[in-house]
Amino acid sequence: VSILFKEISLLERFGRAAEAGFSAVEFWWPMGEDLGAVERAIKDAGLTVALFNFDAGDMPAGDRGLVSDPEREGQFRENVPVALELARSLGCRKMNVLAGHEIEGMSREEQLELARENVRFAADEAEEYGVEVMVEAAYGFNLHKATTHLPSRLSGGGTQNPKTGTKTAQPTLPYLTRSQ
Repeated sequence: VSILFKEISLLERFGRAAEAGFSAVEFWWPMGEDLGAVERAIKDAGLTVALFNFDAGDMPAGDRGLVSDPEREGQFRENVPVALELARSLGCRKMNVLAGHEIEGMSREEQLELARENVRFAADEAEEYGVEVMVEAAYGFNLHKATTHLPSRLSGGGTQNPKTGTKTAQPTLPYLTRSQ
């Protein structure tokens, strides 16, 4: 709902989505919103949350993820437990991590290594919540061109049974909770 019904506030969009016939929604991290109000709006609308994003920065301003940016890694990691609590309260079992933009002066491999560490951190934390962490690679530094290799590249080769799903033509890949 973050990109639908933009003429009204985020909180009102959940009700509008239900009125339009949606039974489930997904949304970007509700930056600047009271999380209790977000939860109430979703529940009042009678919606299920299929998936929502961990904090990916200021999406309307062009941010597309924090996990591969060393200057914003702390912001991502601070958001993980907050986001997982919201997922628990909403009964949401899938959360999305956005890969981020290519950073000038940092190699692709350095960014992938940092992303791998941060995705692993989120997935390990998510395990106790029963939440599956997904990686959306369609934004950022063209990770989507190597979709079939992304799970092993982000997990350090430990991901078992990687699956590829699509969401509006944007590849989303599950990151299975822990390397065995």
